[in-house]
Amino acid sequence: MTKQKLVLGVILYLFTLLFLHNAWFYSPHSGYDAGIHQIYTRIITFEHRIPVPADTPESYNPPVFYFLSGQLAKVFNPLISGDFLDALKSWQILIALLLPLAGYCWYDIFRSLNPKKGYWGLFFLFWLLSLPVVNKMAPMYNLEMPQFILTSVTVWYFIKFVINNPSPKKIILLGIMAGIILSFRAMAASVLLSLGLGIIVLALIRRITWKKMLIYNLLFTL
Repeated sequence: MTKQKLVLGVILYLFTLLFLHNAWFYSPHSGYDAGIHQIYTRIITFEHRIPVPADTPESYNPPVFYFLSGQLAKVFNPLISGDFLDALKSWQILIALLLPLAGYCWYDIFRSLNPKKGYWGLFFLFWLLSLPVVNKMAPMYNLEMPQFILTSVTVWYFIKFVINNPSPKKIILLGIMAGIILSFRAMAASVLLSLGLGIIVLALIRRITWKKMLIYNLLFTL
């Protein structure tokens, strides 16, 4: 094992412990708009419907985040407290475990773009995971952290596998990944727009023809 891999493992391990610690001690009832998010989750889990604006101002968001977190809470409900909303802590813990994966994706992107600056990549990873906004939002029950994780994986896939060798299959998979992000949060439409623009850039730098760009953007959008 090289020193860089050892340092990488230590950084990811320490931040995983930090995120788990914060998630465990941070109440799922705290944080930005936690209450109105929980209303959505309770309705879709027990009433099996998507709420309307009269129920919660978050009703405009897609249901996937609320459905998945609600199902996870139902599974762990007997183990955590017996109260459904308290059991949403299980979702906080899941996000804490996945956040280092997002950090690794950005580290790998940095390393791919700067292959001779390995230790700078480690510094970048440490800097990213130690940002106050990440550590403040990480333990909260919110939409932003799942979107951050999913977007990190999608951008990693785009840069690592699509840019240098684009193909219809890869573009279709990229579109599926982007669709998953959008199914979590309505405001994630900006991510889809950015990826669509990225496909246009592939034509500008002559990685693909303009005809292929139009076809790929159509496949991506569908």
